[in-house]
Amino acid sequence: APALADDALLSSGAVRVGDTVTVRGSTGGSARVRIVGRVAAVPGLPRDRPRLLADSRAMAAQWTLGGALPGAESAWWVGVRGGDAGAALAAVRDDPRLGHAVDVPFVQEELAADPLRRGARGALVLCLVLAPAFAVIAFTLHTVVSARSREREFGLLRALGVRRGQLAAYLWTEQLALAAVATLLGTALGAALALLIMPVVTVDAEGDPVFPGLVESVPWVRVTATAGVTAAVICGVVTVAARVLGRVDLARVLRAGEGV
Repeated sequence: APALADDALLSSGAVRVGDTVTVRGSTGGSARVRIVGRVAAVPGLPRDRPRLLADSRAMAAQWTLGGALPGAESAWWVGVRGGDAGAALAAVRDDPRLGHAVDVPFVQEELAADPLRRGARGALVLCLVLAPAFAVIAFTLHTVVSARSREREFGLLRALGVRRGQLAAYLWTEQLALAAVATLLGTALGAALALLIMPVVTVDAEGDPVFPGLVESVPWVRVTATAGVTAAVICGVVTVAARVLGRVDLARVLRAGEGV
């Protein structure tokens, strides 16, 4: 009977694709299985040991030829035409004798309702909101502190004939250049850290890495929009701060430097 070997079995070195092996049943009998390909893991089963994936009808024939009764099926994979499994799920759930039926949307809802995942998602959303706010506050403080520390320099420039508008434009250009560099570097660093950290911290209910593996995709449209809004707010704050701080009291600043 043809079968697929999972990665755990192939990595053990016990079998290779193309080998023919003998499988012995727990109740007696044996079956010849030919490894025709590989599969990352057998869906729906724990990945705690190596497994083979084979056609149940072919295996039942092999068990019968070997003088043993085929084992009872523990699960069925059902394909639905058109991709809408709603009617099939309703029919199975209406008859308890057919067992428990699940589909992909059901599993997705279960995962989305998990408190741990909801908490992690809430923390990420909170970071998305707070990070731009902290950036705006930091640049505002930096602009104010930078202007206050160079008040005497600005006073000398005003004494040499530099107008207030020119002084404000100088301060505005300086701070926005820093904001642009910080926005670009922060966006790139955040995307890189997300790609590195999210696959590590995303685990299943048992604490194992999720399977199939996490799809690593950066939503560049959302990231660009967030960075753009943050840069626009910083631009507005810096513009207002530059206009206010550019109004240097020339007489006071020059008198303060008389004793130096």
